[in-house]
Amino acid sequence: MLTTLRNITRIPQLLVDATHATTETAQRLPGLQRAVIDRLGSLDRGVRDVLALLPAVAADLERVRATVEPQHERVAAIERGLTILPAVAADLNSVRATVEPQHERVTAIERSLAMLPGAAEDLERVRNTVEPQHERVAAIEQTVSRLEARLADLQGTLSLLKGDVKDATEHLPDPDAPGPLARARDTLTGRS
Repeated sequence: MLTTLRNITRIPQLLVDATHATTETAQRLPGLQRAVIDRLGSLDRGVRDVLALLPAVAADLERVRATVEPQHERVAAIERGLTILPAVAADLNSVRATVEPQHERVTAIERSLAMLPGAAEDLERVRNTVEPQHERVAAIEQTVSRLEARLADLQGTLSLLKGDVKDATEHLPDPDAPGPLARARDTLTGRS
């Protein structure tokens, strides 16, 4: 019974303590409200900053995409143009392999003509065979010259393309720099 009495006598003190705690909390409440309002304002500013940056970032990305994507088509066209060069070189080597022995035959026949006046007909046939080959070789050499000039043009275009691609990559955002979201997070967390 004595314990119950002691507990009852403590009730007024407990009520006084509870009143003091409530008063203290009420006094601290405006400060807490100001801190929450400040944080919300900071968050609002950070979100507005991020939203303000998004159109510029989107425009930069579209500009880079518009610059880089056509370059892929140009590179593919250049590569397709370069694929025919080995075939033309192989044809030229084949014609040379055919024509060069013909020159040797013409020389041998001319020597035989000096000894055999009747071999003129054979020489004429060989000439008729070799002369069109010379024309083919000349035509192929002209084609190769044009292809070499075209290759030089393509290499120049490829160099320009490499420069365009390098220029486009220089306009890309720095991957190591904090993005708008990271800056907003730093602002919200107070790390800025």
